[in-house]
Amino acid sequence: EYGTGVNVRKLYGEWNFGGGKFLVGQTYTPLNWFYSDQVFGGDNDLLAQGGLYSGREGMLQLTFGDFKVALLAPNTTIAGATSTEVKMPGVEASYSMKMDTVGFKLGVGYQKFDVTVGAVDDDVTSYILALGVNGNFGAFYVGGNVYWGQNAGNMIAIDTNGDNGWDEGYAALNGTAVVDNDAMGAMIAAGFTLNDMFNFEAGYGYVETEYDIAGSTKDKAQSYYLNATVTLAPGVFFVPEIGVIDGDENG
Repeated sequence: EYGTGVNVRKLYGEWNFGGGKFLVGQTYTPLNWFYSDQVFGGDNDLLAQGGLYSGREGMLQLTFGDFKVALLAPNTTIAGATSTEVKMPGVEASYSMKMDTVGFKLGVGYQKFDVTVGAVDDDVTSYILALGVNGNFGAFYVGGNVYWGQNAGNMIAIDTNGDNGWDEGYAALNGTAVVDNDAMGAMIAAGFTLNDMFNFEAGYGYVETEYDIAGSTKDKAQSYYLNATVTLAPGVFFVPEIGVIDGDENG
C-alpha cells in the first residue's frame, strides 16, 4: 500500500518469466528516447521540441528481447468538453536493434477516448509513428529521431509557444466537433569526448502542429544549444550551456 505526500517518479515491479518480462507499475513507457543532453529547463533534452517523451506512466508492459509493448491510461485532455470516457487503454510499442556502432529504434503509439460536448458525442484519436538512430564512432557520437502524429500532445510532450510548458499538440473543439491536430517533430544531437574531463555537445530540435481545418496556421518551435560537460571527479560535474528556445504560435 502507498499513500500520498511525495512525488512518485518510479514505482513498479517486473517479473522475468524466462521468455520475457512482465512489468506492472509506473516508470518510463516505450516512447521515451533520450538522444540529447540539453540541460536547460530541468534537463529539457530537446524532448518537447522534436524529441520523443511520453513520460513516466502507470502501465502493464511486456518485454521480449528488444521489443516492448505497454498498455496505459489515455491522457484525456481536451479543452471545452463536458465529459470524457475511456473505453480502451492506450498502447505504446518500440523495437530496438543495434548493428556494430549504429543503433535504430522504431516506435508506435495509439490511444482513443470519447468526448461529450452538450448533447453531441465524438471521439479523439491519437497516434504516433517514430524512428530513431544513434551512432558511436570512437570519441564522436550522434543521435536523433523523427516522428509524425495526430493529436500527439495527448501522448508525448510538445511545446510550440516557446515557454517550454510541454503542453501543446492537443485536439480542439470547433463548436461540437473535434478538430484533429497534426504534428511533426525531429531532433539531432552530436558530441565529442575530448578526455575524461571534457565532453562537448550541440543539438537542434524542431516541432510543428497544425489543426486540420481550413485557414489554420502552423504552430512551431525550435531549440538549439551548445554545451560542455566538465567532470571534476567521479559523479561531480557541471555543464555550462548556451542555447535558444524559439516559439511561433498563432502566426
